[in-house]
Amino acid sequence: MIVKKKILLSSISAVALLFAGAMVVKHTADPAPDNAESTILFSELVSSEISSKKNKTTGKIKWVKSFKEAMALGIATGKPVLVGGSSRAHGDADSNQYCLGFRTMKAKILNDNEVIEIINRETIPVRIDITDDGFPEGIPALKRWEAFLNESPWPRLGFGHWFLLDPEGNHVFKTAANSLHMHPRGVTLYVKNTMLPRLQDGISKFKRYWPKRK
Repeated sequence: MIVKKKILLSSISAVALLFAGAMVVKHTADPAPDNAESTILFSELVSSEISSKKNKTTGKIKWVKSFKEAMALGIATGKPVLVGGSSRAHGDADSNQYCLGFRTMKAKILNDNEVIEIINRETIPVRIDITDDGFPEGIPALKRWEAFLNESPWPRLGFGHWFLLDPEGNHVFKTAANSLHMHPRGVTLYVKNTMLPRLQDGISKFKRYWPKRK
């Protein structure tokens, strides 16, 4: 009887392990195709545009004209530079639309009055569209992004991203995501309740760093 019980328990354990393994495989299998992710982003964009019409934006982000000007103003004012990145839709230079990621980020975050007020007060904001403007070269803090853009064609198809760096170009204090670029799977990071604390944390880190940098 004891031997039979041990065999029975072993069989149950084996089945349980197989089931657990199957569940792990299920949850770590290849993610949904990009068109499904784009559908999620598009629905987020539509709902945001409807919401923005109901809650009118009273201010605008004071984007400076160029990355070089933003860095100079950052040094002069002691503020970090906030880069809002994008590409033209599908990387097409003739497109009259920005990539879906940036359009979603703009609709969900960059037209929010509280976010606008903090960006204008605490940072020097600048827009970089990698299709139109290329990407800043030779900036130590941005080497990872520069290398990534040179090595892979994919981010050029959609670069809805932001990052906060010091105006001397040595450190990035916070980005839209922990990855090199914003991917549709990171759609929750286009939400104000996620973005704003990340931005505020980056600003706080910069303020601790800037006076002690030398």
